[in-house]
Amino acid sequence: MAVQAVLKVPARDVGVVKKMAAEGLSCIVLAAGRSLRMGRDNKLLLKYQGKEIIKRALDKFLSLDLAEIVVVTGYQSEQVSEVLKEYPVTITFNEDFLQGQSTSLKTGINSLTKNPLGAFFALGDQPLIKKKLLLC
Repeated sequence: MAVQAVLKVPARDVGVVKKMAAEGLSCIVLAAGRSLRMGRDNKLLLKYQGKEIIKRALDKFLSLDLAEIVVVTGYQSEQVSEVLKEYPVTITFNEDFLQGQSTSLKTGINSLTKNPLGAFFALGDQPLIKKKLLLC
């Protein structure tokens, strides 16, 4: 399945994003990296203000009322999946995650099930991302 469009909507046109979300805008969350700069810990699983970083980021994406959210895992996939078991997202494993981020992009696109009008990519390690920024 191929995504048909890349969306660029001015911040003042938030209504357009909401309309597209209702009609089929999806989000692909990249969560496959090894967190090498963090040392031994997977940064997605670290808690920030009492909640895992990946959960904080997903809470923002879920607030957009998207057609679908696909989370692409790789490194420590089982642990990330366990943390997200209560979240209404599709979790998919990128078996080629060691080959770089582009393989996660491809895995995410191929894992979309809702045949969206469009999709955007987001990073699972951005717990402070603002909803307003996501609507740009």
